[in-house]
Amino acid sequence: MDRARAARRAWFSLLGIPIAYVGAFLIGEPLASWAGLEEGSRAPVWLAVVMMAMVLVLFGVAVGVSLRLCTRARSLGVPHAMVPAWIVAAAAVVTVLQGTVGYLFSWA
Repeated sequence: MDRARAARRAWFSLLGIPIAYVGAFLIGEPLASWAGLEEGSRAPVWLAVVMMAMVLVLFGVAVGVSLRLCTRARSLGVPHAMVPAWIVAAAAVVTVLQGTVGYLFSWA
């Protein structure tokens, strides 16, 4: 694989962010509905933990794919090859923190 192709693949790994968000929504909404969660009500702790675990798995896959592609590009000498992996990892951390803080401070 040449350097340009490896660099393109590393940057395309950023597509893991919207894919993980959409995947979390497509799995989380039916799960909340199945659990009988009313619109605007606070989720029980067990449901919040299950949903957060699902988000962690989805973003974990996105981060893993990005790390693999970025590491390959770095080994081929692409400058700044790890930047996309850092962006995906930062998006994962922000998403998990946002969900956790949002749940902890919801008093509905």
